[in-house]
Amino acid sequence: MSNYRLVTGIVLLDAGSMGATISSAPLEIKGYTSASIHFKWIGLSGSAIGEFKIEASPDGITDWKDMGISITGAASDNSNDLVDFQRIGVPYIRLTYTRTSGTGTLTVTGNKKGG
Repeated sequence: MSNYRLVTGIVLLDAGSMGATISSAPLEIKGYTSASIHFKWIGLSGSAIGEFKIEASPDGITDWKDMGISITGAASDNSNDLVDFQRIGVPYIRLTYTRTSGTGTLTVTGNKKGG
């Protein structure tokens, strides 16, 4: 009997406004060996332009630090991206968007698996 676990489609942010800096809820990945964050945006007033970052925290509440993962920034009306993590050593991750211009909505989901 395997202890393999798979949890998919965890909603971390549902149609959040890209009119300002915004962060998703944290994805708790303690006890899992891999995880992913999928995010998609829809521009509303021109293109949503800004920067995405993946941040990590030891407690999911404070001390959020940029993980330095290169992600294509929002520079179009509608697009999406996926960041995949293998053997990650932090217990919590989240996506943060820093607005430059334009507006839109951002939806973020997470997945995790391991044994």
